[in-house]
Amino acid sequence: MNEAAQKVNVLVLGSGGREHALAWAAAKSLQIGELVVAPGNGGTPGRREAVNVDDPAAVVAVAQRLRTDLVLIGPDSAIAAGVADALQAGGIASFGATQLASQLEWSKSYAREFCVRWNIPAPEFRVFDSTQVEAAVEFAREKSQPFVVKADGLAAGKGVRVCESVEDTVDT
Repeated sequence: MNEAAQKVNVLVLGSGGREHALAWAAAKSLQIGELVVAPGNGGTPGRREAVNVDDPAAVVAVAQRLRTDLVLIGPDSAIAAGVADALQAGGIASFGATQLASQLEWSKSYAREFCVRWNIPAPEFRVFDSTQVEAAVEFAREKSQPFVVKADGLAAGKGVRVCESVEDTVDT
C-alpha cells in the first residue's frame, strides 16, 4: 500500500456500466488516493488512462507505472485473458477471478464437462470444433430438435442460438 499517504491507489479496468459503478464507489471512499480508470469513458470519475484491458502484460506495466495498490477488473474478457493472474505474479492486488476460476464462465464446454464430472444435472451435449463439421451434422440428424448451439468462449451473452431443425443447426 502507498505508505506515505496511507491511501490506496486504485486502477479500475474497463469502460462500461460495471466499471462506472466500481469507479463511482471507489471515488466516494476516503481511503482512496489516486483513482484511475482505464480506458474509462466520459462519465467515469477519476483520471483516465489508455490501455488494452485484455493484454495482461500491458495492464501490469500500467499498474506498476502508476504505483497502483489495487486493480478492480471489470470486463469478463480481461478476466478470461488472465489479467488477475498476471497482476498477482507482479505482486499487485486485484479484485477479479483468476483465469482458471473464471473458466466456468468463458468456456461453455468446460462448464458442461464440469457438470458431468460433478454429477450436476445438465442437458445432453456434445462438443465439436471446426474440424468436426461432419460429426456435428451426424449428431444433429440422430437427435431430436430443437438444439441449443453455443459458441465456446466469451460471447457477451450473445453466444447461444436455439435451432428448430437440422438445417438450422447446420447453418449455425
